Amino acid sequence: GLEVDTFTIIDVSGSSFFDIIVKNCPSDSKISDYLSIIDTNGSIFISEAWDAQEYKGPGLFIVENIFIPRILNVLKKINPDSVNISNHKLLLFNDSKADVLFDSEMKNILGTNYKNIYYGNQFDYYSILKKRVYNLDQKIYICGTYKFEKNIMTALLNIGFNKEQIHTGK
Repeated sequence: GLEVDTFTIIDVSGSSFFDIIVKNCPSDSKISDYLSIIDTNGSIFISEAWDAQEYKGPGLFIVENIFIPRILNVLKKINPDSVNISNHKLLLFNDSKADVLFDSEMKNILGTNYKNIYYGNQFDYYSILKKRVYNLDQKIYICGTYKFEKNIMTALLNIGFNKEQIHTGK
């Protein structure tokens, strides 16, 4: 049967091709499993694109590791003539250092405003965020699985953020 899943394709202006980078997570997605073994002459169908994360100006991005391509795409589209990239920060949640994707690209774009959070089996998002999120006036962008977004949203509300400041990809 037909399998449907969401993937991020990053726009590289002027290029007539693109690479598909698949992080294979066994039992996580049948599509990822399939793409990791597809023959180079195989084919896939790509539907019309839609923006998964709406950009509303500078703020803090809180991202689950596998969703970093979505935010990388948002950051690459920011016009440096009109928006100061130094007003953006990113906390990337990873199980371990081995799980980090696009590390050098994120360091090049955000420099010291890019931080990896290695949480392993620790899921106390409130404690993790309370130590790292100080500006209660900023916009927050959350990008991850439904469970991740819900847990981060709950933690941010408990810290003192207003729901109107928090934007998700859903």
